[in-house]
Amino acid sequence: MASISSMTALVAFTLLACATPSNGNAFLSKVEKGDALSLSKTSVEEKFLREVRGLTGKGNADLAIPAIRSALEPMWLALPKNQHGGLDNEQVRYALHRLFVQRHGWYIDGLSGVTNETSPVGMLRERVPMFIMELFEEAFGQTGLKLHELVVFAATLESLIHDEATQRLRDVYGALQLNTEESQDSTQAETTMKAFMMSLILRKDLTKAGALEKGFRFLDRNYPSWSEMQTWMTNVRQTTLPGMDVHSFDDMSNATEQMSMQLGGYLDSDCRKMKDALLEDEEADSGRVLLSNFYKKGMEKNFHFVEKASYLRQLGALDESHPGEPQVIIPNFIVSPNNCLVDNGFYSICCLNECESVLKQLEGTVGAPSATPEKIVSIIASISTSSVAAPRTLPQTMVARLELVAERNGGMVPLYGRLFNQWLHFAFPRECPYPHTTGSTNPISPDEYLKENAEKSILNVEQMNKYIASAKEGLVSDPEKDQETGASKEESIDLRWSDEEEHFFLPSDTPRSMASTVFRGVLVVLLLSAIAIAGADAMKRFSGKDGILGNMEKQYGYGQEKCGKLV
Repeated sequence: MASISSMTALVAFTLLACATPSNGNAFLSKVEKGDALSLSKTSVEEKFLREVRGLTGKGNADLAIPAIRSALEPMWLALPKNQHGGLDNEQVRYALHRLFVQRHGWYIDGLSGVTNETSPVGMLRERVPMFIMELFEEAFGQTGLKLHELVVFAATLESLIHDEATQRLRDVYGALQLNTEESQDSTQAETTMKAFMMSLILRKDLTKAGALEKGFRFLDRNYPSWSEMQTWMTNVRQTTLPGMDVHSFDDMSNATEQMSMQLGGYLDSDCRKMKDALLEDEEADSGRVLLSNFYKKGMEKNFHFVEKASYLRQLGALDESHPGEPQVIIPNFIVSPNNCLVDNGFYSICCLNECESVLKQLEGTVGAPSATPEKIVSIIASISTSSVAAPRTLPQTMVARLELVAERNGGMVPLYGRLFNQWLHFAFPRECPYPHTTGSTNPISPDEYLKENAEKSILNVEQMNKYIASAKEGLVSDPEKDQETGASKEESIDLRWSDEEEHFFLPSDTPRSMASTVFRGVLVVLLLSAIAIAGADAMKRFSGKDGILGNMEKQYGYGQEKCGKLV
């Protein structure tokens, strides 16, 4: 009975989503560097409905659905639910953001804080996820999403991104004067993959004369890993299309899709190299490096560690919590938007957040929004990372701090609260970013910083050398105050610990609208009756000329071709 009820609810959801006209603007638009890219509302709706049909078995199933569901389920179980047992908008954004970071290293606009929400362009970019959320709310009211609905949301976004990649490939074919109906040999395929990646990184308008040649020359001169990346692209193509010397457009679409999905993991190797370089000068196992050493290490290792202090402060990557020279918080710096290589309008590809693996293991074991300090300590002590070996015994001072967090929250530690995430940072200082209080930082890209402040976010070599010299002479610290040098790890945590608590999610008690409740109830009852009596009667009831889908076809243009086979 449970499986029939679940399927019925999904079918009812699909019908209602089909039957309900959408509000909002006619197009979901994005404008970047003068190039207008738009996505019609109808195409988003169609993609959304296609995913629902596949999940209910009434259409072609999305092959990514099982993996998406498996990745989302631990988060779903652990996240706090509202009174209807669903996830509210903020939890949905949080879960989807983490899903795509884990799967592909994608920071999707509208789900993460990578883009500037106050800029007009940022708002336009973010419109797609919010529009899909509106489709759910039109179907069910503001009751939050269940797991299967969250899976549909994720699959819809991933499918839209795939479509964007396919269109990008078509543009590349046009720029290379290739016919999509004709096959390519391996040499042509190499050039196509190279042009596709160039368009991702540089966001070039390929219709402009000479854009390809200029883009290739720029990358040859300015991107040290460009040659290595081309080798990786060849490997991706050969792995995706093994033993093939001739490639159709569909073949190339599969290869470039795999390249897009694996690019985050590939780029993360460079991010790990940056992290390892900074850790060579780490201050007392703190996950921090002196600002002067940050600049020195960049010049020694040929890394672009050039951000000025004011920009690092805005990113939340500068620690000024104690007297002396400021320090760069390594995990905060690594995952900040200045380390994003790709921004294609739907998503950015940035450094992966290593703390994701810790959170994933924790959620999978706890399976609830909160846990006792004892349970958390036992789990954390068994988790290994790139810099922490397990099992380990956590210092008693750390255990005591976690117990204090529990005391403030009725004996349980909320997993989605600032204090626990701060504790997690000190448990894994090289992997987990330090959580600042809301509004105290504003992580933006270098371009956005330039627009806001009318100055660049970086220093030149002369300025960095001048700062390094002043730090060496002690001119950037207060000589009359004690320095941290020689302080124990526990004393260092005391200096940096903040007792400000914030709960990331406060589920709303918004009741489902009466119209949505009645409509959904009627559909479920009718569908249960139809399933119990005969499938043919159900088809007539919902697909007939005067039924829900028939009326919908006359009013909104949705006909049998799109929705007639849902039941």
